Amino acid sequence: MNDMNYNPLTPFIKGELRIDELRGLIRYHDDKYYGNASPEISDYEYDQLMHELLHLEDEHPELIREDSPSRRVGGQPLKEFATIPHTIAMLSLDNTYSYDELRDFDIRVKKLLGREEIEYTVELKIDGVSASLIYHQGEFQQGVTRGNGMEGDDITWNLRTIRSIPLQLNESMDIEVRGEVYMPVKGFEAFNQTRDVPFANPRNAAAGSLHMLDPKQVAKRPLSIFIHSLGNVPNWTIPTQEQSLCKLQGLGLVVNPYHRLCQGIDEVITYCQECEKLRPDLGYEIDGTVVKVNSLEFQKRLGVTSRSPRWAVAYKFTAQQATTILKDIIIQVGRTGALTPVAILEPVELAGVKISRATLHNEDEIKRKDIRINDRVVIERSGDVIPKIVGVLPAAEGRNAPFIFPTTCPECGAMVIRLEGEARSFCSGVNCPAGRQRRIEYFASKGCMNIEGMGTSVVKQLLEEGIIEDIPSIYTLRKNGDSA
Repeated sequence: MNDMNYNPLTPFIKGELRIDELRGLIRYHDDKYYGNASPEISDYEYDQLMHELLHLEDEHPELIREDSPSRRVGGQPLKEFATIPHTIAMLSLDNTYSYDELRDFDIRVKKLLGREEIEYTVELKIDGVSASLIYHQGEFQQGVTRGNGMEGDDITWNLRTIRSIPLQLNESMDIEVRGEVYMPVKGFEAFNQTRDVPFANPRNAAAGSLHMLDPKQVAKRPLSIFIHSLGNVPNWTIPTQEQSLCKLQGLGLVVNPYHRLCQGIDEVITYCQECEKLRPDLGYEIDGTVVKVNSLEFQKRLGVTSRSPRWAVAYKFTAQQATTILKDIIIQVGRTGALTPVAILEPVELAGVKISRATLHNEDEIKRKDIRINDRVVIERSGDVIPKIVGVLPAAEGRNAPFIFPTTCPECGAMVIRLEGEARSFCSGVNCPAGRQRRIEYFASKGCMNIEGMGTSVVKQLLEEGIIEDIPSIYTLRKNGDSA
């Protein structure tokens, strides 16, 4: 090259500067999205930043760092999870179900501490999966499930895929924090659309996701986290739980915004009542509140039992229920051929949502609860986004005959089979149109190949008109909708 000013390091320097800039931008937008719930760019624009970072790091692998946002994409599949002991046990909470029980808790605490009045914090009880996050010099090092409380599974690589978990804190410090991994309701509903057998609720979906052995698959699932407490932090000088939450947020960790400092048990009960009214509008599942003694010194003095701390208790909300009429029971055929009974209900309002369907799970569940068409049934959403029938009300007059599970597939007429020990029944037809449609829908869904414009109604129409007949034929489509 003739340019005397050319420096062979220029492309490297420019690449390094841009990589640092992209990492900073992505961390900033992660914080705006998860920490402040105020995103400034679209998901598409965020993805473009991530794609550019991945491309530049591919060109300059020597510049890859462990705290880079690109490291969320996931490592190699694991054969099994390592078991890690907890330095401080991850205990469960004692539950209370009434305000009288909360007052009893307050009496016990005051008696043990010898005080007339106690300051408490009240936080939302996220219906998710507990996890411990360990940072060394501000860098995320390890993540562990609660397990049996004394030891849990090492799910570090799965947790690294969750965008709301910072890989680098805002301060260089050694700290262990604990939180609840959850799946937001909208993300859960969209994710369930891609599954043949849907998860019953977001908590089950989060738990199943965290225990997958392939982090790249976990990265595709809409998981998030709220940090709520400290683990092993020997040199922590902040004196209260409320101040600790503020400090954790300042470190870049995501803390749930709904927490309140309460002077005495009456204020605790008032805030618990307010929190219960929030449930329909939160966008994630909660099943109660957690009441904690605010002073960390008092927490230390109160100590723990073999299973739970004496300084905290959970107040569990009552289940959200409604009654309605069961109009019909239909059978849906999934992409694996599984037959799932679904209750068709007279529409009813429940937890701010109009409910017209409920899951019946399988044949045994219908028999066990003796559910029949035209029964008045009780439906419930207690942590379940998919409503379920929990009981049948006594009938004033005679009831319909018991529901008979089909012996032939309602879609193709093939024999229905049920293997010994299996709860589910399956269509034996290899070419069942319903199973074929579900398989194509799944293949085209956002969670799989993400083929735009290939929703349920389009797939059904293409099959009915003979334009496609299986997954490979999708790739013979032309722009006018005809096959090649």
